[in-house]
Amino acid sequence: MNRDLFVIENLKKGDKASFESIYNKYSENVYYVALGYLKNKEESEDMTQKIFTKLWENKSKLSVDTSLKYYLHKATINNCLNYLRHEKVKRQFEDALIYENSIETPTSDDITRLIDEVNKAIDKLPEQCRKIFVLSCVVGMKQHEIAEELDISINTVKMHKKIAYKRIRGSVSPDNILLYVVISQLLDNF
Repeated sequence: MNRDLFVIENLKKGDKASFESIYNKYSENVYYVALGYLKNKEESEDMTQKIFTKLWENKSKLSVDTSLKYYLHKATINNCLNYLRHEKVKRQFEDALIYENSIETPTSDDITRLIDEVNKAIDKLPEQCRKIFVLSCVVGMKQHEIAEELDISINTVKMHKKIAYKRIRGSVSPDNILLYVVISQLLDNF
């Protein structure tokens, strides 16, 4: 420990020989700690370089309360955990991008076809059902307003809307999954 204190004090002053002494004494230990976490030789070598680069760059602020071996051990563990966390987030982001890129972007023909399908489905609805759907989705009336307008109960309005949504959603072809999801979401919001 006394030897470590002497080397640390000289390192703080920028003594390259002290840094080399620390590197030669502890780099193998740092490497094997990193390898235990990262399970990859190249990444562990990079982590070892990173630990010692940070040690040199922050030498003037260095505060070692325990042994230098313990300090480097904890620094290695913390850096490995940060690296693994970063890699996990990066993988999740890449997976999200891959998923996003795998979804086909709808063309104007797809949208036109979908609108035609929805309009045909609306035309096929029973008259009362169609009226309620149009008043709700096109005109934007609230359920209690539709009930008053048509002189029916709110529960009847709800039942007809549910029937309309189910029939329209059932008649829309799920060929383009993105468009199908969009129309389903639109219908759920009305």
